[in-house]
Amino acid sequence: TQGCQFRDFGQPDSSSSGIDILALYKEKRPSIVQLKMDGHKDKNGQSIPENWGGTAFMVSKEANTCLAITDNHVVNGVPNVNGIPDKRTAVTHSGESFDATVIAVDKSQDLALIEIATGDKTGTLCKPLEIVDSKMDQANVPAVAIGQAYTSGGFLVAEGTFDGMKKRGDAQQAPAPLPGEDAARDVQVLTMHVRPGVSGAPTFEKDGKVAG
Repeated sequence: TQGCQFRDFGQPDSSSSGIDILALYKEKRPSIVQLKMDGHKDKNGQSIPENWGGTAFMVSKEANTCLAITDNHVVNGVPNVNGIPDKRTAVTHSGESFDATVIAVDKSQDLALIEIATGDKTGTLCKPLEIVDSKMDQANVPAVAIGQAYTSGGFLVAEGTFDGMKKRGDAQQAPAPLPGEDAARDVQVLTMHVRPGVSGAPTFEKDGKVAG
């Protein structure tokens, strides 16, 4: 497929980034979930059976739920493309599906915090990731993203680089800012091949912390 590079994980890791991709995937994949959005209402309130999806990553273990971060446009739709979904579902690494509820949104940053109803399985399934506490504002810094492609549920690994910061409105190769999104905010520049569905996926730096 044009734009894709494939690696035989049965062979020694030859990544130029110096990151052990297979080890990173095995360690972090249980913390990353597929998000499935089912149906939405049209302007007349009628339900439309349309599906789309994205990715989220776990950030906090609660008593009977797991909190995860994703993009707001994944869980609340894109104006003139799709609307607020009738149902949101999170699929974990184990293949189990759980209801997902949006509990906080920051439209200006295109971020959403979701609560996954993992119940009595929270202790074994919820594995929060660690997030870096500083900006990745240097160029040519190795980066690895892990997310699901399209709505397939099949996860991919994308290698690339963090390449400094840029104003959201100046990110020419990215989609135009969404309504309510802050076009003047600083965003990271990532140079890598990704696919629709990867929205909301974590991007890791060399030490295995989420940096984007």
